[in-house]
Amino acid sequence: MIFLISNPNIVDKKSEFISDFFLSINKIFTNFVCITIAEVTMRLKYFLFFTGCFILLMSCSEETTTRSSLNEVYALRNVSGGFAGANVDYENGAVTWTFDADQHELVVTSLIINNGPQSVYLPLQSGTYQYSTTQSNRKTYLQIEGHQIYDNGDYGRYILNADGSLVIDQGEGSTGTAADLFTLYFE
Repeated sequence: MIFLISNPNIVDKKSEFISDFFLSINKIFTNFVCITIAEVTMRLKYFLFFTGCFILLMSCSEETTTRSSLNEVYALRNVSGGFAGANVDYENGAVTWTFDADQHELVVTSLIINNGPQSVYLPLQSGTYQYSTTQSNRKTYLQIEGHQIYDNGDYGRYILNADGSLVIDQGEGSTGTAADLFTLYFE
């Protein structure tokens, strides 16, 4: 034994072997850890991406209900917009719009006397009108015979809200938008 320790060549070879052994183990461990971290990182990225897409899709909501047609009585509550920036409130029941989807008729009943801002901004006078609806790009538009705002006959976009209210935006038609028009709010 004394011979082995005293021989510098054997000690160097033994040290080199041990050093090479530990370097090999270190390489194997490093490669294993690096591959595992890379795989985990990739899987985590996929998981986060698909989870984010799922949450995004599930959180989307429509502002409209599943009702596809107008078939109720709506009371005009407010007219706003226009060049002068009107904001006119109406008493409940003073102006009603009754839609009959079977006959495609709109019956407007107004108790407004023809003076003052309420009569000036009244969208339609009392009477019976023929109407239809169209859809474009997942939006629904109202057409009232003889009262078109757009070249294709649109009166404006309508939205039936989940709370039962109706909004008609005259500034948006299926073929484009127009400035200085009104938004009508019904309950």
